[in-house]
Amino acid sequence: AAPVAATSSALNQDPELVGDFVLEAREHLQNVEAGLLGLEKEPGKPDILHSIFRSFHTIKGLAGFLEFADIQSLAHEVETILDLA
Repeated sequence: AAPVAATSSALNQDPELVGDFVLEAREHLQNVEAGLLGLEKEPGKPDILHSIFRSFHTIKGLAGFLEFADIQSLAHEVETILDLA
């Protein structure tokens, strides 16, 4: 089977929007890292899990807006795993 060509919108071709996405995603990932370290000290704390979930939910939404399907899909899978936690 031939590889599926990635579709691109004008939005994900805008360097300013992509730069903003990268900056915001990095901030969310820093919050995720801090949350995971917090869970290591206090396992099962629901507010930390919710915070981590919200970060991935936001990344998923932004990735969807910019049509970054792979990032959106990964963030969705992480949400699914966090739901199980």
